[in-house]
Amino acid sequence: MRLKLFYDYFFTILISTTSGILLESLPYKNIYLLIIYAILFIWFGYKSLLYAFYSGAAYKNIKLDIDTRDTKLDFNTSNFSPFAFIITFGLISQQLYHFDNSLFEILTINQNSSLFEREWMIFALDNFIRAAIFDFLETYHLHISNIDSNNLYILSFVFVFKSVLSIFFVKSLINLYNSTKKIELENK
Repeated sequence: MRLKLFYDYFFTILISTTSGILLESLPYKNIYLLIIYAILFIWFGYKSLLYAFYSGAAYKNIKLDIDTRDTKLDFNTSNFSPFAFIITFGLISQQLYHFDNSLFEILTINQNSSLFEREWMIFALDNFIRAAIFDFLETYHLHISNIDSNNLYILSFVFVFKSVLSIFFVKSLINLYNSTKKIELENK
């Protein structure tokens, strides 16, 4: 079990470092990078939904947390796919902006002519919060990101992103509740 944890950490660090080096050396406007991000976006969206609709996954994760409580094993791989899904959403949006900056509206005038990755990750975080907290920010007219769009394709892309995350969270919460009840009944 500890060896698997080591491999998980090692490959996560290796992939993160390699991605950082690649992103730093590639130009912003790169069609291959956009294709890679799109494939990863689809893959992580699929894995997130697969986890959400597989009720046994929640049961296994809760059981694993209970069984390894004394060993301080806190690394849960089920959270990686939705997290990577959010990151790739921001990276795809950034690439689309570099290809055609008329797809997005920048709400505040920035002194820099280019937007950094930070702004695109805030854009992804803003849409994630709107999906996960069921438009709490929209209700109170709060804006975390200064990026917006009126383009039909971008709005459809944002809709798919929010829909996948909403389905993931609702279904995961239902599975979590059902699995917790099942484990409670087993331990009585």
